[in-house]
Amino acid sequence: MHRTVSSIIVASALVFGAGIAKAADAFDSWTVTPIVQGPYGAAQYGIAYLNGRFFVPGAATTSNAASVYGSTDGATWSVATNITNGSALTALAYGNGMYFAGFANGLAYTSTDFQTWTYRNTHQNMSITGAAYGNGMWVMKRTGSVLVSTDLVTFTPVSLHNGVASIGSVIFAGKLFVAASDASGAGNIETSPDGVTWTIRYTGGVTSLAESNGFMVGVGSRGTVVVSSDGITWTQRPLSSPDPNPNFVNTWLRAVAPTTAGWVAVGGNMQTPLIYASTDGGRSWVPRAVPADSPVFLGLACGAGRCVAGGSRIDGKMVVDASAGYAKLPTITTPPPRAPGMAPNVSLPKAP
Repeated sequence: MHRTVSSIIVASALVFGAGIAKAADAFDSWTVTPIVQGPYGAAQYGIAYLNGRFFVPGAATTSNAASVYGSTDGATWSVATNITNGSALTALAYGNGMYFAGFANGLAYTSTDFQTWTYRNTHQNMSITGAAYGNGMWVMKRTGSVLVSTDLVTFTPVSLHNGVASIGSVIFAGKLFVAASDASGAGNIETSPDGVTWTIRYTGGVTSLAESNGFMVGVGSRGTVVVSSDGITWTQRPLSSPDPNPNFVNTWLRAVAPTTAGWVAVGGNMQTPLIYASTDGGRSWVPRAVPADSPVFLGLACGAGRCVAGGSRIDGKMVVDASAGYAKLPTITTPPPRAPGMAPNVSLPKAP
């Protein structure tokens, strides 16, 4: 039996000229770093950057303990914690002094220190694919709906309009929760002020969302990229690609994240891993170089001048792909042109 093997890649230093990224920059420079080998692979949907550290779901073991690997630089990794569950870890989040871990079997755990975990009974068996905290409320994206909770003890399921969607994410963007759900390329982006009442804002194959300074980007199946400055109105942006199939039928961008230099999106086309980046406020997206050993990417997180992306391979080892630090270079002083009404390039707060 083949073993599924997870990979991470980390992006490297950017070079700027007049505020515009040159042809060769950090989004083209990714390195592959080994982490560990295990009997079962991790899907790595739950890659996260929380409180100054990268976290990557590791392999489940025969003892049903899911290891989570941590790193401050994307190059040196060690086991940060173990959570006894026996299922794939698919969501990691932090809010209101609490870490949240959601699993593919619908189970959830919480921790104040990322070491000691308390089981939380959601009374659900649907995969939890994302979680966000805001306005005193936790919202967790799961298959076909969301769960809401004020204390991570009592959970209430709330239906979304696309009840058959099995993949998605949720973010909190200032005043609104924004959830994405995909159902064979026809999912919705929905917003809610409280996690209970939801309104459809966009229909398309969006499965992953990210936000920075009020500007949002969503990516998904068929090469979908959409942007919004308020979560209400969404505009589709095209991918640039040498792919002979201009319709991007098989291109699925699985995750997106902001950096101090622009936006990064990762995914794959069939068995080909893909990295796209935008350095003009999300207006245009250009394919970037991918290391030969990379998997089709499923997860992504950026912070402290680095990006970490991961996926799954079948070759018996787990590796990571990580970056050397684009944020260490001078700040962009002259932003590139942007479309009317679009937010300028956004930046992440400095890691604590």
